[in-house]
Amino acid sequence: MSCYCRRTTISLEKNWACSRCGKKDRKGRLNDHFLRKHVPEERVPYRCELCKFRYQDAQTFQKHLTAYARHVEAETKLGFKPTYLQILKRSNNPTYVTKYDRFALQTGQPGIITGSSLSEEEKTLHDWMSSAVPEYIW
Repeated sequence: MSCYCRRTTISLEKNWACSRCGKKDRKGRLNDHFLRKHVPEERVPYRCELCKFRYQDAQTFQKHLTAYARHVEAETKLGFKPTYLQILKRSNNPTYVTKYDRFALQTGQPGIITGSSLSEEEKTLHDWMSSAVPEYIW
C-alpha cells in the first residue's frame, strides 16, 4: 500500500525491521522507535522536555513545535509559549540511529526477520558494534 503526497510516493507498508528487537514498521517510524526504546534519555541527540519528543536533528525539533499534537496540547495546558532554551535538551554524548539499526525486510517474507538484506560487511560491522557498545544501550 502507498499514498501519493506532494509529488512523492510514500510507502505505508511495514517493510523495515529494528535490528535490536525485530519490531516491524515503516523506515521513518523505526527511527522514532529506536530513540524511544533503545537509547537512554540522556543519550538521545535532542529531546523536548515539554512533550518528551525525541529526535536526531534540529530541523525535526522546529517541525514538531507546530505539527506534534502532544506538544501543542502541552503548550496549551501550560498557558504560555516557552522559549527553545527552556524545552530543548541536547545530549553531550548522543547516540544516533544509523543504517545498521534497521534493515529492509524481504518481500514475500513479512514475518521472517533475519537481517539477510545486510551485506556480509554490514553484518560484520553490526556484530562488532554490538559487542563494542555498553549493554545498557541495547
